[in-house]
Amino acid sequence: MVAEALHRREHQAVTSARVPEHSVTGRLLRPGAREAPVTTLRFSASGGTVESAVPSQEGTAEVIIPGLVNAHAHSGMAVLRGLGDGLALEDWLKVVMAAEDTLTEDDMRWSLSLAVCEMIRAGTTAFADMFHWTEPLIDTVIQAGLRVAAAPVVFGEGITPYLAAGTLGFPAQLDHIERLAARYASEPLVRIAYGPHAVYTCGADVFREVAERTAAGGLGVHVHLSGDLARGRHRPGRTGPDAHRDRRAYRAARPLDDHRARDQGHRR
Repeated sequence: MVAEALHRREHQAVTSARVPEHSVTGRLLRPGAREAPVTTLRFSASGGTVESAVPSQEGTAEVIIPGLVNAHAHSGMAVLRGLGDGLALEDWLKVVMAAEDTLTEDDMRWSLSLAVCEMIRAGTTAFADMFHWTEPLIDTVIQAGLRVAAAPVVFGEGITPYLAAGTLGFPAQLDHIERLAARYASEPLVRIAYGPHAVYTCGADVFREVAERTAAGGLGVHVHLSGDLARGRHRPGRTGPDAHRDRRAYRAARPLDDHRARDQGHRR
């Protein structure tokens, strides 16, 4: 268990996924519990795990909670924050994707490091991220002690993202994802998933291949789904993952669907 001390009066979160040996005292919140007894937790020096939880009579205004989870991030883009604000989706994509193409892997490593520091400071100890992922970038997260569900992004044929960083195209990127999954299979802080980017950037062939590989290998899926329904485009059921949701393979993946919008005129 990774714990945070959240000071109620100052609204400051103090967190570390891997911390030096020390103890922290606060009201321990447990899922489903009606009370939060004052408890002293002692962390191990090696893994940052809790070695003991002992009731305490100490008065405190702090609350100990499990680490927060960021369910969708693009940590390699942290240095591009604010770029294209206020633009329509299509225009925003053109601006941002052009900027992304100039980022080297070292640029992304610094951006990832910035994002990791911000997450730790805010009390986040685990995050799901779809972007350019390689062993050096994943190792950066491990060194920080956070948990990550890393989904190397996959685009459709004819789209080669992150040119300066050397991201692979389809279908080679799927092989890269599976190599990473094998490499980090025994690493408790890392989970690898397929990252088909979106309905509007991946054709049915990409989602079909992902579904088939998921059924064969058991990796999860992280996808932007139906992000612009208000414009009447990219509706569920037309193409992409929803076209294959009746497939047992895709359902079994329990995909993480991000930017999902409700289409009032569409019934499932």
